[in-house]
Amino acid sequence: MKHALLESERTSGVNDSGTLNPSVFPYTPKPALPRLRYGDDLVELVNAMLTVPKNDRPNVRELLAKPAVVKRLASEFDEARRENEKLREDLFRERNDREIEVETERKKREASHKLADKTADDVSKIQRANSVPATVGGGQKNETLPSQGSVKIEKRLLRPIADPGLEILGVLHKLSFVDRLPPAAVRDHNRASVRRFVSCLWAPNKSAAAVKAETAKLLSGSRERFQGFASFGNNGSEAETYEDVLRSLETLLLEHGFYALQRQDSR
Repeated sequence: MKHALLESERTSGVNDSGTLNPSVFPYTPKPALPRLRYGDDLVELVNAMLTVPKNDRPNVRELLAKPAVVKRLASEFDEARRENEKLREDLFRERNDREIEVETERKKREASHKLADKTADDVSKIQRANSVPATVGGGQKNETLPSQGSVKIEKRLLRPIADPGLEILGVLHKLSFVDRLPPAAVRDHNRASVRRFVSCLWAPNKSAAAVKAETAKLLSGSRERFQGFASFGNNGSEAETYEDVLRSLETLLLEHGFYALQRQDSR
């Protein structure tokens, strides 16, 4: 039995008392730490933890009481406290900002309601004032006077006003319709004229203002010559006008049933 215990101590390096077996782990001096670099407290802590005799080594409670550990824990605690205070300040600031935002929205709603009520009262007063019948000297009532500043025009005298932007969009829609037609079996002068105009209209060097100006000239049927391409006329030496392009466009629209499709869609 004794032989077995001795063999166990020899192989494991630990005695029955829990201390290191000097024959397996011979004692070596503790390394000297530079105090100027690490400080006395840390050097003392490391030397205490490296003490070979078990009974001389400090336990956990004693280690936590060492100055180096106390300073480190105090530093960690102060850092956590500062972080907690910062978070509380941020939370208070966000809550305060939210309360200010809610109060501002409430005041806006109240002001809006007061303005709406005042406007309704003013309109009601004006309507009552305009509807009061006029009286003559003896208090006899005459016909109700019309509201001041009001003008009534018969519908037959009104002329609808065209929207220029809507008209330009309509022309662009027509150009897109012709440009997307399937290729023809034979060369078509009208189609070639319109497609060359479309190519020049959407050229990379064209600005939005230039596109609008060119489309407006086409819409008005201007006789100004369009310099973007040469004519397919008899001699081919003169440039086509916007009127020529518009005529070719309308011919293609009629041939391919554009207006019939528009009438079907409006139904």
